Amino acid sequence: MTQELDLKALTQALRPYMAGSRFVPLEPEEQALLDYFETNWDFGGVYLNPDMPPLEAPPQVARPRPLVLKTRPEPEPGPVLPTVPTPTPSPSTPPPVTPPAQSFNKMEAKSLDSLHFRVRECRDCILSNTRRSVVFGQGNQQTKLLVVGDQPSQPEDQRGQAFFGAEGEWIDKIILALGINPRAVYYTQRVKCRPDGDRPATFEEIEACGEIFGKQIELLAPRLILALGERTLKSLLPQSPPWSEIRGRALDYQGARLIGLWHPRDVSQNLGLLPQVWDDLRRVRQELGPIFKMA
Repeated sequence: MTQELDLKALTQALRPYMAGSRFVPLEPEEQALLDYFETNWDFGGVYLNPDMPPLEAPPQVARPRPLVLKTRPEPEPGPVLPTVPTPTPSPSTPPPVTPPAQSFNKMEAKSLDSLHFRVRECRDCILSNTRRSVVFGQGNQQTKLLVVGDQPSQPEDQRGQAFFGAEGEWIDKIILALGINPRAVYYTQRVKCRPDGDRPATFEEIEACGEIFGKQIELLAPRLILALGERTLKSLLPQSPPWSEIRGRALDYQGARLIGLWHPRDVSQNLGLLPQVWDDLRRVRQELGPIFKMA
């Protein structure tokens, strides 16, 4: 049964484990991170990285007014014209040619915006038959940190935005706890379309999105990639060791460092994973230190 994550309770649950990390002993300078977990889950405190501005509340977007279409008046009946028979084309007349739809080579895109435009009507796999939108990704295009999930959920498919809803809020707070402004991060999904019924994407469907995701990595050139969940990490490194051995450990991927973390969906279903979440975040912060010049 899925439980709602209480991030205040998360800190209390982690406190007994904070001195027993499986990576390195607890260091005095990490006290700032511990204090952040304990006091600032409500977005309301100081940030560990002084170079990053605090997260501002998102602007309130007014709901659009419903469009009211005016009913056209019924046209007055005109004179009845005689029926003219349609001439039958001769067998030698070629059928009309329908011009092909304009297509774009996604590998020629020079920017993320251009790539998004080229794949917004993607038909590379059967997921295009049931999806509502292509969940391309969003965030800071000059980022050094990329967060990747496995596939869109129903709210994300409806919104067209990666990590929309409760999972997105949880990830934002994790990023804040690391001392990074969530607006300095880019978020995307490995598979861009939601499988019908939220079933796991097949190997063929994952492969169909490979070219798009690879082009995103090329254009973003991140320094660190956080892969959320076992399915995500396995889709990026199919030949990697078991999840239990590589979760939380830094690996090399496409010129960047790659770390697999528990997906918020997994944690909400098993709060016993929280000590592992703490362990993994400490490793992430070690990797982020040189990138964002953390204290």
